[in-house]
Amino acid sequence: MYISVYNLFYTSLPVLAVGIFDQDVNDKNSLMYPKLYAPGLQNLLFNKKEFCWSALHGFYASCVLFLVPYGKYFISILIKRMSILKLQQIYIKHIFYIFQQEHTRMGYHPRVMYFLITCCWAV
Repeated sequence: MYISVYNLFYTSLPVLAVGIFDQDVNDKNSLMYPKLYAPGLQNLLFNKKEFCWSALHGFYASCVLFLVPYGKYFISILIKRMSILKLQQIYIKHIFYIFQQEHTRMGYHPRVMYFLITCCWAV
């Protein structure tokens, strides 16, 4: 039971953080700037090309998140006989780097990025 609640809690935190900290345009600005809605009406931000690009990017990021630590583990533990603590420090550095790259590219507010990094650190 503990593991299923643990996984549910920590996989839902990033989604909840984005939902909580996301801000919409107020009524006054939406009437002043109608071009804000042009990309949505023209289907520029969500189409097959963007979906495929996002899927490939997600696959690439998941491969990096799996293969880099696995390679470090294999080389460090089995070949170099390094301690687990040193290996954990290397892995956390990789996670910080990927979070920074992803959230800067997607334009998230720094508060959301630091919240997600903190959640990842807790895991």
